[in-house]
Amino acid sequence: MSFTHEIYRGERSDLTEIPLLKDSGATVLAECEGEIHNSREIRDKLRRYGCESTGGDNELLADAYRQWGDKCFQEFNGAFAFYVFDKTKGKLILARDQVGRVPLYYCDLDSRFIFSSDLSEIVKSKGFSREIDLVALNYYLALRYIPEDKTIFKNVCRVLPGSFVSYDMNSGGLCETKYWEPPLKEPEASDEEEIFLELEVLFTEAVRLRTSGLTAPGAFLSGGLDSSLIVAFMSKLSSRPVQTFVVGYSDRNYDEKRYSKIVSDCFGTDHHELLIEPERDHFLDCVSRFHQPLADPSIIPTSHALELAGVTVNSVLSGDGADGLFLGFRTHRFSSKHLAIMSAVPRALKYLKGKTASLFPEEHGLRAFLENLTSEQFFLRRNTVFSDVMRRKLFKPWVLEELGGNLCKPEQYAASVFESYHGTFGGKMGFFTYKSDPDDILYKISSLSGHLDLRVRTPFLDTNMIEFALGKVPANLKLKGDTTKYILKRLAEKYLPPELPLERKRGFNPPLSGWLRNEWKGFAAEVLLDGDDEFFNRQYIERLIKLNKNPHSDQTRKLFALMVFKIWGMKYA
Repeated sequence: MSFTHEIYRGERSDLTEIPLLKDSGATVLAECEGEIHNSREIRDKLRRYGCESTGGDNELLADAYRQWGDKCFQEFNGAFAFYVFDKTKGKLILARDQVGRVPLYYCDLDSRFIFSSDLSEIVKSKGFSREIDLVALNYYLALRYIPEDKTIFKNVCRVLPGSFVSYDMNSGGLCETKYWEPPLKEPEASDEEEIFLELEVLFTEAVRLRTSGLTAPGAFLSGGLDSSLIVAFMSKLSSRPVQTFVVGYSDRNYDEKRYSKIVSDCFGTDHHELLIEPERDHFLDCVSRFHQPLADPSIIPTSHALELAGVTVNSVLSGDGADGLFLGFRTHRFSSKHLAIMSAVPRALKYLKGKTASLFPEEHGLRAFLENLTSEQFFLRRNTVFSDVMRRKLFKPWVLEELGGNLCKPEQYAASVFESYHGTFGGKMGFFTYKSDPDDILYKISSLSGHLDLRVRTPFLDTNMIEFALGKVPANLKLKGDTTKYILKRLAEKYLPPELPLERKRGFNPPLSGWLRNEWKGFAAEVLLDGDDEFFNRQYIERLIKLNKNPHSDQTRKLFALMVFKIWGMKYA
């Protein structure tokens, strides 16, 4: 269950009015949203200090804080948002797990400090204006998600992953502290066999922690490498058949059910399938579950998969996170090829290539391939929905005036993330993708699973797995020639059926391009063009719709981002 509380500045005892804590005489009070995977290990550590922590997660957190103070958060492995109230110091501490699996928001509103693991509860607060933060909207349109501590609403912030915020209840002062961060440097060289053996051990432990105690172990099983490995290791660790879930489409180019059946048959899982149709009402309901917009098309199949799993189990394991940590996306391969090709292209040909690029509109997909971009620029462009040039055309003049020098901030942010990891081009690509996970895939999961009372656990994003992948595995063991996720595929050769094709990469997205040109053609136009638009230039949206009629000038990502924002705004803005 989520928590939401308000504090009035200067009233040090205010938190004791929270029903959960009202009758407590303790000097340290705590509440946790989420779950702690290594609670047994923490209890054992506390026992060595003479503390018998026998209660639930809230009591365990309070006991850990008494023993280790602010350093206690780094002991926890799990998916959590915490608050701890230290009565003696008059201090409130808000903490979020290392990766950011569970969101945590806070807001200063008049004389009140409001904090919650559910943004919609802050939005409902008396006196809250719901004013859109244009800087956050600018980031959303560029990246498809809103990064770091920003939210779509003015004056509401998020606690960063691996961080805690201290709030002084007397002065109202805030201080944010990092208690964990991922490795920022790629190793220069590693022994492949040692890396392989350590991967096997760490992944086994990550899966074990997330399946321990489950009476009905469940997993998403697309038949891809990541989910198939999870099912293989779950089957090895569990004495009961794993419940597996897959969604598919009538378009065979996007349908993965045949591959998941290979894995299911191999490991004897209790397999569940669902065929997805382009249902307008389901999409509208799906978008409404997000408290701030997210333009990831995989929200559609994820929503269906969660509903399918929720009928049978209360916890399900997912392969999310592996593509960033182990370089699994086509963008990683394309960008790596771009680096090799551009280094061999003669200067005269580069000049001609650049001239040819100007013949294509900025929105055309070929433009990025033809422009004389550095490989970093090429990679970041492929990770951008609306470039700064396009956003200048999209936004109304008043928005551009308000943004001023902030218009190019998303590109600057993306470049700074890319450069913050010290290593090869491949290592930087993986780190950039990993850094998007809390604001993209993990936010997607937490938003869609909350109303189902279903826990989604991500073994690849175990803290130890992250430290291993970013700090011990060089990029040449992740992307080797044209082989993505090379070291994971070595693991797959040991555990997965040989008839499973590992080199394919469809991803988890629906056939959205086809839907927007066919089944959703009228629906999309209705959402995008109906009524006056506060922020966007209608003529530019009409141009995008016209361009999208030609499959060779696909505008699906841009149109989807606008649709999601407009549908989201019907409920929240």
